[in-house]
Order: sequence, then C-alpha cells, then structure tokens
Amino acid sequence: SVKSRFLHLTDSAVCLNALVRGRSSSRKLRPLISRINALLLAGRVHPLWGYVSSATNPADRPSRRVRRTCQKRRM
Repeated sequence: SVKSRFLHLTDSAVCLNALVRGRSSSRKLRPLISRINALLLAGRVHPLWGYVSSATNPADRPSRRVRRTCQKRRM
C-alpha cells in the first residue's frame, strides 16, 4: 500500500511526460527515470506530477535571485 503522496511540479514538458509515463525513449533520461521509479517503489510513495510555467515555477525564484546578485557584483 502507499505510504505517502507528494506533489512535484516541473516546468519541463519533456520531463513531465517521462515521469508520468514512467519511461522514456531518450538514452539520457532512461537511467534517471529508472532510478526515480526504483526509489518511488522502495519508498512506497505515490507522486502526483504537475506542470507549471517557468515564470511561475516557485523552485526557480531562489536561483534567479542568486544569479541577479552575482551579475550586479560583476558590474
């Protein structure tokens, strides 16, 4: 049975499709998807994958602030 559930948002349609399907034809994505699936199975977790646009992706905000700060210091 499922131990827990979580929501994971991504701004990549390619990654979202591979995660939802649990497989990919891409040679580079295959090992990563396989590892993710193994971890999900071992941890008995059920993910809910979702799409979010890059502009509204909450995970991008911290990294964007760091880049802006670094760029300002270079000037």
